Amino acid sequence: MMELEIDAKGVNGQIKLFSKNRPPDTTKNERTRTVDREGFHTKVSIRRKGLISLISPGLKGDKDLMISEIESVHFKTADPSGNGYIQFFLKGDKKKEERMLRWVQDDNTVIFNASQQPLFEQIRDEVEKRMVSASANG
Repeated sequence: MMELEIDAKGVNGQIKLFSKNRPPDTTKNERTRTVDREGFHTKVSIRRKGLISLISPGLKGDKDLMISEIESVHFKTADPSGNGYIQFFLKGDKKKEERMLRWVQDDNTVIFNASQQPLFEQIRDEVEKRMVSASANG
């Protein structure tokens, strides 16, 4: 049975990480249901719902990023002057510098406020840990 490990809801989207093997899900594409050797779900799921995500330029809806394809995670903490964000960069991304400057419009970025930040810190730490594990396992 699937166990939701971390479910972080942000200002313009939501990120989910799962643990344990996941049973087949008939409502989604079976090719995206990949599990690594340790039984961890090997993807970051970014979900966009609500009015803010609909009116935000550049956001292309729901997205699954394979851990093995993530090159780096950029994290800006929220502070009294504004929101923070988590941004995922994929291997071979030729527009990394441009995407860093346009993070608000990037579909691999989820914005969060100060009260939401602790869960996004957990997401960052867990994704980075799984990136190391994925690269060590091949």
